Amino acid sequence: MLGLNIAIALLIAVTAGRFGHGLNQALTGACAGVKVGNNDCGSDFPGCNTLSHSFHLLMGNLGEDSWWPMQEAFNYWSKYPDDKPIYSALLIDGNTRFQYPPSTLLIPLLLVTFRANQEQFYFLMTYFCLASTAIATSAIALYSLREFGKTLLSRNEKLLFLVIISLLTLTYYPIVKASTLGQIQVWLTAAFAISLCCYLSGRHTLAGIMVGLMASVKPQYGIFILWGIIRRDKQFVLASLGTIGVSSIIGASVFGMSTYFDYLQGLGYLSRHGEAFYANQSVNGLANRIFSIYQPELYPNTGFGAFPPYNPWVYYPTIITGIVILVTCLLVGRNKQTYGRGADYCLMALGVTIASPIAWEHHYGILFPVFAFLWPLLWFGNTFAESHRSRLVFVICFLLSSNFISTINILAPTFLNFLQSYLLFAALGVFVLLLNVRRRCDVA
Repeated sequence: MLGLNIAIALLIAVTAGRFGHGLNQALTGACAGVKVGNNDCGSDFPGCNTLSHSFHLLMGNLGEDSWWPMQEAFNYWSKYPDDKPIYSALLIDGNTRFQYPPSTLLIPLLLVTFRANQEQFYFLMTYFCLASTAIATSAIALYSLREFGKTLLSRNEKLLFLVIISLLTLTYYPIVKASTLGQIQVWLTAAFAISLCCYLSGRHTLAGIMVGLMASVKPQYGIFILWGIIRRDKQFVLASLGTIGVSSIIGASVFGMSTYFDYLQGLGYLSRHGEAFYANQSVNGLANRIFSIYQPELYPNTGFGAFPPYNPWVYYPTIITGIVILVTCLLVGRNKQTYGRGADYCLMALGVTIASPIAWEHHYGILFPVFAFLWPLLWFGNTFAESHRSRLVFVICFLLSSNFISTINILAPTFLNFLQSYLLFAALGVFVLLLNVRRRCDVA
């Protein structure tokens, strides 16, 4: 009977994904030929759906969304070491979206030093990280299933499980979008999946190292250290701090402390301006897009243009909601139950993403392992979460987050353009699910 339930639950997840793709394809077909800004349906590829990205991923058609600005920054530092600092020159003055800390410049530096083929390296790393995400996510789901379903699968069943998770990985929009863009986020999604897997299995040092690596690329993940301190997780905190410290010391010794201070200026600039482009699925993006109704030339919604101007009506709501979300994640307390600890960990990771002024669609690739963790709990767990309402929220959030609904961009110039933030709403739905699980653990 349990095996049948597992099959049904998996079928729901797969069917949800397929239904979403089919619906999106139908909508796209109905809207064929519609131009939104400078892009057909706001997509990079013809077809404007998740499966088109999956196809290009399988064909090896990958971009260089992270690697091009990173290489530009490295070239600038190499040619003009004593000129204007990198972030002031490229990000603030030059509108080049190099938003990573100086330590990431060690990647092109090492590739140049060892005369490696950079294109081939990034290509192979993308597929390696995709495989790592699929394997780690499968392990998370199997671990949760064993904890909540109280069952052990056979070797063949585990292999089938891995195949299904791999297929879902290759059709989960934020993940395949990051891959076809050529985004370092693919690395971060894999690192998070591995860290969650390690944390659930009690390997807190390895989890801390993974989070430290993530924070070395996206500093906002450094808030995890405060989370660990509050929970008195010494192993996790020391591992995270050590990893961040090593990367920062090496980066500062090569590129100079002045580059790090300049990076802080760059972060301040980003937080003040944000992005109005629809792919920014944050409170900042939602607020900026409201003003795009009146001033589309200053707040580019469907086109990737200049940074929008500073606007206190955008800046302060972003700061306030970010603080509320992060404080909520930090202060929900500790719990020794497996699902409580796991939900707490997922809540912090998701909270950091939602609270960021700029949270691109592909940043929500971390939702995929979170869904894998929640699924057995919602279907087989002995908690309140085993309700039909929670399952319905789960399926709706999975549908919204796993698909690219290109035709929604028709609403860009209207008061309904808040619907372009459907991925943000899906993330908030999962956030509420995790928060409810976590709070119930505190009173259990």
